Amino acid sequence: TCSHLFWPCIFTKMPSIGTLLQLVGLTSVVLTTYRILSNVSLWLPFNTSLNRYNRDPRAWALVTGASAGIGRGLTEELAAKGFNVILLGHKCDELQETRDSFIAKFPDTQARILVVDAAQASPAEIETALVSVSDLQITVLVNNVGGMQMIGAPRFRRLDQYSAEDLDGVVFLSARFMAHV
Repeated sequence: TCSHLFWPCIFTKMPSIGTLLQLVGLTSVVLTTYRILSNVSLWLPFNTSLNRYNRDPRAWALVTGASAGIGRGLTEELAAKGFNVILLGHKCDELQETRDSFIAKFPDTQARILVVDAAQASPAEIETALVSVSDLQITVLVNNVGGMQMIGAPRFRRLDQYSAEDLDGVVFLSARFMAHV
């Protein structure tokens, strides 16, 4: 029988201080290793599959800011993985050129265009534009809307050169627009 109140019955005698210190050390090493790996895993190229969102041939991905830059690159990657894509942006000619290049490159991919100026559109205008895609099964949504159009200000600046109002405008634009999508 185990007569010790504080130690499990697996110990037939009180563990020594050395054994206790080893357990504390091992626990510290395990926890530290776990924390390091969970932080490093953000940077490791794990093969995360988007297939779980593209099981149905009717699956669509909606990408805002899809006509240029990061949005265009993400849209191309999604099309390459077999998604049908909805290109949303505010420049119709750039969206059409992007759609045409994707269709030429990925002939099995369907693409639709939504022209909406997220910075200027009212909630009613956003809702009206989205009616044209309400019949689609959208399984991936990429929020790439944003940017700052400030008259007289340089397009690219260091972060410390933006005012709090400038940064609040970008956050507000992204959050407001996505709330309506």
